[in-house]
Amino acid sequence: MTKRHEKLYNVSMFPLYFFVLGWLAFLAIFLIVSAFSILQMLRYGLAHKVTYMTTFLFVLLSSAVILGTLGYLATVDLKAEVDLGISNAGLYAPASEL
Repeated sequence: MTKRHEKLYNVSMFPLYFFVLGWLAFLAIFLIVSAFSILQMLRYGLAHKVTYMTTFLFVLLSSAVILGTLGYLATVDLKAEVDLGISNAGLYAPASEL
């Protein structure tokens, strides 16, 4: 198989860090929306200890989930590739390899 065919044959493989980049994008959106929500709760919510307690619990649980996910991601080999199962072998591979 030539280099050109090999490159086209493995078109359905991509590294795991693509998922991490997507997760980081969603995490940024979550942080913006949650910061807005926290500001709204504290600014316009009732001045009561339950408001502050639920806000603290929200921040605590969100931080725990994010830190737990980051801790797990530290153990994952992000250079490993994911195969989607889509094969271009019939389109690009030489007939002798089909």
